[in-house]
Amino acid sequence: MRESMWTMYERVLSRLRRTRRRETEEFRRWLETSANLRHLTALFALPLLIAGITAISDRVSMLSFLLYPPLASGTYTLFSDPNGRYASPRNFVGSLGTGAVCGWFSVYFSETYLHIPDLQPLHAHPITAALAVFLTLVTTWSLSLELPAAFSTALLAVVVGVHQPTYVLSVIISSLIVISIFSVWHTEVYQKRSRYLYQSTSGDDHVLVPMRGEYAEGAAMFAAKLAAAHDAGKVVLMDIGDEDAIEKARGSGRSSETETLVMEPDD
Repeated sequence: MRESMWTMYERVLSRLRRTRRRETEEFRRWLETSANLRHLTALFALPLLIAGITAISDRVSMLSFLLYPPLASGTYTLFSDPNGRYASPRNFVGSLGTGAVCGWFSVYFSETYLHIPDLQPLHAHPITAALAVFLTLVTTWSLSLELPAAFSTALLAVVVGVHQPTYVLSVIISSLIVISIFSVWHTEVYQKRSRYLYQSTSGDDHVLVPMRGEYAEGAAMFAAKLAAAHDAGKVVLMDIGDEDAIEKARGSGRSSETETLVMEPDD
């Protein structure tokens, strides 16, 4: 009785181990897709970053709560497309900071020179909002700092009626925190994901190219680009010759260095 129970226990344990290995292997294969890795990272990184900045803002009065919507939008843009046009410290910090400056300046200019009454929270003036968007467009285009979240930082300053330049400083500080964490992840994890995730680092990375037809050299160059995507990638060129070419190669003395395999065309 005891032996049968022990045997049953071992079978169940072995089945659980096989299931766990299979599930782990399937998850690893799913994670090898770059799009899945980016979405999974954003799923965890975005809430954690916002939670961390929220905890800091509760202790540092300089960090305004107004920056959360544009910061979340910009952070998702970074992790969803880490090699895109917006994924650079200059674009991220510069665009968010530029939008904040334009929003704050539009409020100041409207109240000082356009004689618009003091803007109150949640009571934005149409001229001030239009001015903030116009300044953001002109400034980001001229400085090549296009980022959609820049309009959020500009309009938030108008909607809330920001009168202190500390809002701009809080946007810059928070964006620097985000871009620093993103840069570490991008350099140490995302760019080196083949080292941690991809298991096909030997024969599966070899690209076999039949050297036949008028586009053989172009195919070889394309195969080289494919193999260059992996650290262990190699290109193997295969040429097809007739019996005369084989005999000529043997007569030239190269048979001792290379092994020639003759195959029928149907094979």
